[in-house]
Amino acid sequence: MNNGISGMTRAKATTFLRKLLIEGTTGIKRDNGWSAVNDIFARLSDAGIAVETSHSEYYKIPNSSNLNDGKRWVLGIAGGWTAVITASYAGSAKDPSDAYDIIVCLHR
Repeated sequence: MNNGISGMTRAKATTFLRKLLIEGTTGIKRDNGWSAVNDIFARLSDAGIAVETSHSEYYKIPNSSNLNDGKRWVLGIAGGWTAVITASYAGSAKDPSDAYDIIVCLHR
């Protein structure tokens, strides 16, 4: 598979990947199917970026009274990159899971 970042310098690949990863992540999201996160996967695929979801899990902050506090995906990206997508619940006190906010970190 042709990797969409092959042949780029590290700086150009970093900028390219960051733009793909953070597009559409600003603001609070309200849906039941992680559509903003799925959009990130779709953008990477459309750009020809080879991605493997190496781990995803719901997480809980210590001493939190919530069942879960969000979900985290760790992606292995061709070329030695790792992206961590964290969707933290940001809903009401009554139902924290009715909205979420996304943070994306990129490492190499």
